[in-house]
Amino acid sequence: MNNYQYGNIFSLSKQDTEELATRLQIGTSIITFNADVLRRICYLLLALYESFRENIL
Repeated sequence: MNNYQYGNIFSLSKQDTEELATRLQIGTSIITFNADVLRRICYLLLALYESFRENIL
């Protein structure tokens, strides 16, 4: 089974991507693009959290 890998933690199977795209009636490329954007946002928030803990707390 093919997976879209997003870092070491998160992966999205091709089957899940296709099923979600069908249910939402959008293209699979939109699903994979948005998953990549969400991954980047999560990494940014995690970095900000770690920086806050180091510098403020």
